[in-house]
Amino acid sequence: MQKIDITSTALEKGLDIAKGFVEKLIYPSAEEMGLLLKDGIAKWRFSNQVKTLIKAQSICEKHGVNPQMISPKLLTPLLEYASLEDNEKLQDKWATLLANMVDSDQNVENHVFPYLLSQVSIQEFELLEKTLNIKIERVKSLNVELGEYLKEKDQTLTDLTRHIEVKQQEIETRKSNNINNPGSYKGYWELENELRELNSKKYSFERKQARLERAINEPELLTQIDLRDYEISNLIRLGVVKEIIRSYGYVDNQRVSVSRTHDYESEDYVSLDDLSVTIETDVIEYELTELGELFIKACQEKK
Repeated sequence: MQKIDITSTALEKGLDIAKGFVEKLIYPSAEEMGLLLKDGIAKWRFSNQVKTLIKAQSICEKHGVNPQMISPKLLTPLLEYASLEDNEKLQDKWATLLANMVDSDQNVENHVFPYLLSQVSIQEFELLEKTLNIKIERVKSLNVELGEYLKEKDQTLTDLTRHIEVKQQEIETRKSNNINNPGSYKGYWELENELRELNSKKYSFERKQARLERAINEPELLTQIDLRDYEISNLIRLGVVKEIIRSYGYVDNQRVSVSRTHDYESEDYVSLDDLSVTIETDVIEYELTELGELFIKACQEKK
């Protein structure tokens, strides 16, 4: 068996070779990091931890947060993960996550968030954040619509009910005056159509609240995905994204989901004979999970 040379000269040569190889792999250079030198990497990681703490303190001061104590079980892994972060944008996210965790008003004490942040790239994070921001804007718009609906709900339903009763009374009067052939009177069928439209409008209006509430709670689909398959698989693995299979119908080339929340009521009657309808099944899509939403919110500064 060949003997291993452990002389100081051999070790120095080995160190030079290893150092030269590492310099090809990372930025900043090994010299700047002090990599492979005594305590060098510890100093670099410590420097990152200090930066994270300073940024977190700045965020707390900016939003008037009085930091609360958190468990070492939560703080220690967060700072350990943050110490290895070399992307500036994600370094800011580590600081924001820490600031939110020490904010008693937010109560973001979840041990999984630091792990999730340590497992995603900046591209993956930005896609999740973009998706959440789209949902926030959508929900804000729907809440405004729901609020306006609730303001006018009682009066509108009262007016529609009164109009329906009036039309019904008119129709009953026509029937009583012409027992044998009530439909022969001028305007009778117009009254029937008006009554049918009023009943349809009332039914549609009554359903509107439930439709809006369902739409508000609808998960957000990931759109304009520019990630590779393995990156999507990573997000699915972490539970922040879920793969779903949907079916879609196409009415005159207009895509309509048959499995998501939509308002199908229309004031215009269209015969199915006039439409071209096709169905597309097994469409793979990806949606942001509740865990994904909570994770991204925990990494965003307070508005």
